[in-house]
Amino acid sequence: MENLDQEFLAWLAGFWEGEGHFCVTSTDKRISNELCITQANKIPLELIRSKLGGHVYLKSRKQNDGRKRKPTWIWHACNRDRIIETAELILPFLKFRRSEVSRKLELVKEIRRTSPKRKWTEVEMDYIRENVNKLRDVDIARDLNRSLMSVHHARHKMGLFKGHDFKWKYKRWLEGRGGK
Repeated sequence: MENLDQEFLAWLAGFWEGEGHFCVTSTDKRISNELCITQANKIPLELIRSKLGGHVYLKSRKQNDGRKRKPTWIWHACNRDRIIETAELILPFLKFRRSEVSRKLELVKEIRRTSPKRKWTEVEMDYIRENVNKLRDVDIARDLNRSLMSVHHARHKMGLFKGHDFKWKYKRWLEGRGGK
């Protein structure tokens, strides 16, 4: 992040207190966290994105009953390091939600400290190579004590595609047409 001035941080803290949320949720297999600001005007969110990173996207315009509503834009940060850095920057300027942010900030720091991303070992990668056509990804994940998504990503990084993978189907289609 670029060097941020105090005036911007004070504005951001007030804007976030009124329009934002800091969410930490947990399921059996995953802990997720996000820092968001929802707004009808995209311009201030693009300013925040340009200074802090994250993403700005348009939320669905349809309500549950099918009626349309005004466009709602969301600035979203889910990278733990970005969340921690942003929360620490605005914390001194918060008036009404300081204790909430302090509590959640400590929780996200603890999550980051206790659950680092494990690198794939050569033994694990060999296991995937040996079993990619014998076992389902969910079985490989269980055997390696990894998440299903991480096994899926590791398999793709190694170039190991299964019949249901789009790239594999596309590659076979190209071969049938005389391509690579």
